[in-house]
Order: sequence, then structure tokens, then C-alpha cells
Amino acid sequence: TGFPEAAAAARQEWATALGTVGASGEDPEMRTKLYTALYHSMMAPSRNSEESGEYLGMQGTVEAIGSQSGDLRDYHYTDLSLWDVHRTQLPLLSLIQPRVFEDTLSSLRDMARTGGDVPRWVLANVYTGCMIGNHVLATVAEAVLKGHGRVDFQGLYEAGWLSVSEPRAHAGRSHVEDYLRLG
Repeated sequence: TGFPEAAAAARQEWATALGTVGASGEDPEMRTKLYTALYHSMMAPSRNSEESGEYLGMQGTVEAIGSQSGDLRDYHYTDLSLWDVHRTQLPLLSLIQPRVFEDTLSSLRDMARTGGDVPRWVLANVYTGCMIGNHVLATVAEAVLKGHGRVDFQGLYEAGWLSVSEPRAHAGRSHVEDYLRLG
């Protein structure tokens, strides 16, 4: 495939993605603002898997989509500032790009499997240590309530439970023993 074909395919993919939201009205400036914001909302999470389905796990090992029982992802996603996006971008993705949303949750589950903890802010395959809290738990609850089905909710629950019930290297709550002791 040459550059013109790749550019045409990229244009078509973006047209399909942006076409999930319809805008009407006579003000082209407002439509431009809407679609610009929608485009920005789709800049992350980032696909982080090769065409073959391989990607680097949280410990630097080569992993593959579908190699674990129940892994139904199309892609591995990363680059999530969960502190920032759990109330805004992820709920939007759950409505307009449900497969990306489900693959993102499944990728977070896989990060817990390969790295030990559900990240609070992941960049590529690295726990950044940024921010505090367990914001992924709100996103998991949302996915359950909305009926998203391609996600290992039991695995996410277990990883989330660890992050709130015992000290963990990369969990969202530092000093979890104080939460447990003092409430």
C-alpha cells in the first residue's frame, strides 16, 4: 500500500469514527466546534498493539491479544489518564465507540494481569505513578450498568479489590492500611 492509499484509508476511518455523532443546524461554526471536540476525544486511548495482536505487557514481556481465556479484544489500548477521563471521555466512548471502550477496559484488566495492579495513569506499558484514587472502578461500574459484555468484569473486580484492600505497589490508594483501619 502506498501513501495515497494509506491516506485515503485514514480519511475513511476518521469519517466513520466522527460519523457516529450526527449534527444538524445551520451554523457551520458550531458543527466545526463539535467535530473538533469529538476528534480530540478520540486521540486517546492509543492503540498499542501490532497488526498481529502483539504488544508489550506491563513487565516488558511480549503479550498477544486472545492468548488468555476470555480475551475478546480487537486491540490493546493504553495512554489513559484515568483521573481525568473517567467522568468524561470514557462515558462518551462507551456510547459512541463501545468496542474501543470495552477493549480499553479489557486492556486495563490485562495490565493488572501482567503488571500486578490496575493502573491509575498508564503510559505505554509503564505505571507512571501520577494521581491518586481508583477511578477505573467507577468506569467498571458504568460498564456493568450499561451492559457491556466483552469485558472480564470478575478479573477487574478482583484487581480493583486488591487495590482497596491491601498495600499495592501501583494501586491508586497509598496508605490503604489507614483507610482500612480508620475508615
